[in-house]
Amino acid sequence: MIQLMSSLGHFWLLEHPEDLGRLPNGDDPASIWQWPQIRTAVGDAPCWGLRQCDYSADTPKPTRLASNLPGARVFGSSWPSFQEDGTYAGPILRCDHHHGPGARWSSGQWRTAGTEAYPSPLCAFLADLIASALSASFSTDGPEQHAAEQFAKFLLQQDRPPAPHDAEALITLLPLEAPHVSAQTAAGQAFFGGAYCKGGVVGLRRSCREFPATLRVLCTLLRHAFPGQIFSSVAVFVDAATQMPRDSHNAPYPNLLLALSTFSNGQVWQQDQNGDVWRTVHGTPCPGVLLDVARAPQLLRAWESRVVLVGYCVRQLPALDVSSLSLLSHLGFLLPPSVTAGVARGDTAETLAEPSGPVADAGTPLASDKEWQHAERVQRAIRNFVLEEVGDLRKAALQLAVGRMKSSPFSEQGVQRLRQQVASMLPDPDLALQVPERQPFLLHLLSQSLKLLGDPDWACLSQGEECFAMGVPLGDEVPLPRTPQVYRERVKERTLDVTPFQQIMNNYESAELSADKLEEHFAAEERAGRMIPSTEPALRAEYGDTLLVASMGALLKPNGDIRPLHDGTHGIGLNNRIKILDRLEMPGPDEILETVALGQESKEAVFCISADIAQAHRLTKVRRADWAKLGCKARSEARTVWVNTVGTFGISSAAYHWSRLFGCIGRWVHRVMLTVWQMQVVFADDLHLLTAGQHKFLTMWMCLAAYELVGTPFAYRKFRGGTVVDFVGYEISYSEWRAGISERRCSWLVKWILEAEQADWIVVGRSVIELAGRLSFVARLLTWIKPFLSPLHSWCAVLARGTAVRMPVLVYLCLIFVRRQLQDRGRLVRPVVDWRASRQAFRTDAKCAPNRVVLGGWLLGQEGIPRKAPWFSLALSPLEAPWLFKPNGESQWASTAAELLASYVALVAFGLLEGSRAFGDTFDAVLVGGTDNQATPQAQARGSSASWPLLGILMQVTATLQPHGAQMKLVWRPRETNVEADDLTNENFALFDSEQRVKVSWDDIPMDFMRELAAAHEDFLEAKSLARASSGPKMKSSKKQKLAERTSW
Repeated sequence: MIQLMSSLGHFWLLEHPEDLGRLPNGDDPASIWQWPQIRTAVGDAPCWGLRQCDYSADTPKPTRLASNLPGARVFGSSWPSFQEDGTYAGPILRCDHHHGPGARWSSGQWRTAGTEAYPSPLCAFLADLIASALSASFSTDGPEQHAAEQFAKFLLQQDRPPAPHDAEALITLLPLEAPHVSAQTAAGQAFFGGAYCKGGVVGLRRSCREFPATLRVLCTLLRHAFPGQIFSSVAVFVDAATQMPRDSHNAPYPNLLLALSTFSNGQVWQQDQNGDVWRTVHGTPCPGVLLDVARAPQLLRAWESRVVLVGYCVRQLPALDVSSLSLLSHLGFLLPPSVTAGVARGDTAETLAEPSGPVADAGTPLASDKEWQHAERVQRAIRNFVLEEVGDLRKAALQLAVGRMKSSPFSEQGVQRLRQQVASMLPDPDLALQVPERQPFLLHLLSQSLKLLGDPDWACLSQGEECFAMGVPLGDEVPLPRTPQVYRERVKERTLDVTPFQQIMNNYESAELSADKLEEHFAAEERAGRMIPSTEPALRAEYGDTLLVASMGALLKPNGDIRPLHDGTHGIGLNNRIKILDRLEMPGPDEILETVALGQESKEAVFCISADIAQAHRLTKVRRADWAKLGCKARSEARTVWVNTVGTFGISSAAYHWSRLFGCIGRWVHRVMLTVWQMQVVFADDLHLLTAGQHKFLTMWMCLAAYELVGTPFAYRKFRGGTVVDFVGYEISYSEWRAGISERRCSWLVKWILEAEQADWIVVGRSVIELAGRLSFVARLLTWIKPFLSPLHSWCAVLARGTAVRMPVLVYLCLIFVRRQLQDRGRLVRPVVDWRASRQAFRTDAKCAPNRVVLGGWLLGQEGIPRKAPWFSLALSPLEAPWLFKPNGESQWASTAAELLASYVALVAFGLLEGSRAFGDTFDAVLVGGTDNQATPQAQARGSSASWPLLGILMQVTATLQPHGAQMKLVWRPRETNVEADDLTNENFALFDSEQRVKVSWDDIPMDFMRELAAAHEDFLEAKSLARASSGPKMKSSKKQKLAERTSW
């Protein structure tokens, strides 16, 4: 009953005496609260206990209630808990009231007589609880799931496929709209789902994400009624005189008609040149035929209670991205082979009515149904497990976020029970519970589950001799094969140092100084099954000449521990021989900003956690044949050789294997969470998890529980979260919907520049090179910095690390600007939405001639008619802009810079910056212009250039736009389509009205920063030349040297 009420979107309230566990006499009474069915039905609804004596009852009478009423939300969920001996532990505590003796005969009746009735205060409490449904919304942080979705999920959980009468009831719960163009009149209502194609634009309807279960019900009906028929979209028409148009937006596949209700005389008109029934389509009379879709005609009035389900396929489906096509398939739409396999099909369209007679139940569920059902079962088990184990979800999440939780909140016994429950859902439960040696994951469970869920890479976990369960190869003998379903192809190899081969290498000094700690570390790794001690003779006897002993380094951590560094390149040359055909890619600033943007678009309260996976690269098992290649020593002179049996930090394939393994784990978590809103970003051993909405804390704990279920070893002491968190060096602020660098790192940059300025810009090469690297890291997110780094990088390229020298004026002018912007404009940016402008604001051109450069442009406005448009034409000479000309007056070499300058002048001349507003570091206005020089948009998109004066103009444009919160985007146009601007540079004004000319002079254009840069440019070139001459041959610094010179930030 609870499940039925929930599926219909109705409220329910359950009351029953509390489960008090084992009694003092040893009896263990039964209780409904012990039934798994009750816990499953209640789900995540509030469930709490109370004492009736607190409501004026004569006896305590511990009572438990569960309800989805709005007023119950304040009580949360706290199920009964028990001591080890089975006696009751809580959550209801003993009261401090004085109660008389219990069950006893007195005055002709039992003292407990009448206690079966609620006391009056408790009745009032329950009445207020019920009344909360009338005054309160069912959600706080976000909307409750729609009643139609709840009912649809109920239908999908049944042992039989949905029937037409089920769908007819479902439609009554949906928000319907006007039938649009698919009806003869405005009468009736409709519901649409799947793909759409309007005006050549193809996309997914909002219902794909708002009503996924509903669409799965409708798609299941069509696939059962019309096996093998293609459809990408559905429409339900209620009491609408429906027509099936055959226009340019529909693909040449049959339209599918299925009656969901019984009616008579209700027919669908379809255009047909041989038909004799005429209808008006888009204002034109057209012939057609009437198709009868009634299943069993009854004596009902025409068009009353008429519900028809229509399936059809739109054109241009290949234009959809992969994720959209995947979502359509997951919802149950049957897409054309041309989309999924590149095979064209069909050249004519027709309409298929439902076959006569009743629709037979399909004997075998669809593949997508199997995937969905398995995911739902796993998700339900995880949800119930979390509700039992965690208790107060919000409190536990906040403790985790501030670092107060040092270990997992899930008990080992509880996790094991959850694993057994999930394993029972798999083809081989016993195998699923086995954990292959030397690694922590339940790879067989994960493999079987991923196979049921349709993952493309499930086989790598447990199939074959070289899988993760048996041990993966290093890739030095045979290249690691391609996995095109998961990775893009590697197109470029990293160049590694080539050194003379030496089978047995000595350790670096850092390792020799930490030999004792290395011994302790290796012994701990042996206990964990990740290393084994041996000797050279024993290893050569088993492995022959494949034995390799690498040089070891040791990095001292802030807490006093060490991180062993296994050098797989120098001497032994192992990394040089490893070949990986897949391209390993890591998330970066784009993915971080996208996560922020999606969180903001959810319009829900969010919560995030940044987690650390302990010993990530050491969690992949290496095949036994390659163990001897991973040898090392704690001391160079020691006899003991320590052999790694798992992935090793310093071996190039370790990161790839970990990426592939954890990719499977992450995809499994995503798949079992189904449509629950959560976003995850994984960088090496760091996991960032974002959840949103009313159940965000439950979702977070469910994700973490799913990871632990398969064996992920989290370092809980390193967890941090909330709404502001650091992740892989960047700061993410969901409270402001921004991302950037932390305040500490921003302070380091500002302080460095201030101290250099106080030292009159006398700096040491190694310190400047470190600054350049860190500014490059920052510029990946704060992209406005990019043009100001070009002089710094150019100078660092010729600067010796040990040189103390005065910084060129051009370089420190750029650094001063960066410092001011960091101090004034901030260290965080908002996500920039990917967009396509509907039109350009202006078009410009530049003409470079001897001793003369002419800039021209015009403002398109709404009409784009030159005669009505404002325009300008500005001629420059070497006196005004000397950096555009060579000593002989030649200017053609600076055409790209002149084109960018023309666009910049257009911004000022047409007053396009006057309407933009400053929003800190956010680009609020995007100004789009057209130019016929292809190099100009490319340089502007990169944000940097090594070419002068293009670099200087880029910096001037950035310096002017950023305080206005504006961004300029230039689009290339063929010269033949930019003749109007070209005429302006040729001073041919025939197409334009002289009254519309904008009077602009060179003095009106803000060029102060450019003039400073230009004055310092010659000094910069001289400083570079001097640094190049004085530095001599540039020696490559060793890793040890770089680590020693590195400062913390």
